[in-house]
Amino acid sequence: MAKGDQIGAFGPICFETSMAHIRTFEDLREENRARYATHDVLNLEQKLQFLGLELIKVGLAMKFHQAFCVPQDELTRLRQVVRDHKAHTLMIGGLNLGEFVLEELTGTWTRVANDGVLLFASADVRLKEYR
Repeated sequence: MAKGDQIGAFGPICFETSMAHIRTFEDLREENRARYATHDVLNLEQKLQFLGLELIKVGLAMKFHQAFCVPQDELTRLRQVVRDHKAHTLMIGGLNLGEFVLEELTGTWTRVANDGVLLFASADVRLKEYR
């Protein structure tokens, strides 16, 4: 792969653009939340107590077109990451976003040829921070 082609990676999943392949994502969504307990106080307003931070969640939308990759292979690779249930580093543009597991994968077969070959597919991926 020529330098500059790789956008990032999540374990064995490489995000890249080149003349031969386009494997990338759209709409990276990062969810950060805090946890609070609400305490009732007799004859006073309720009080909030900070309990800690929830694990970060990241969502990615991916599209695979047969002109740039083999959509079935890409979905199979993502399924295998779910089955392996291992944490991987999420790197985007040289920035380490942390360790995550692939918690949820929704694959969509958008277009299939007359012979059953998958031509176009998409995947919605949900990652959860691993600590």
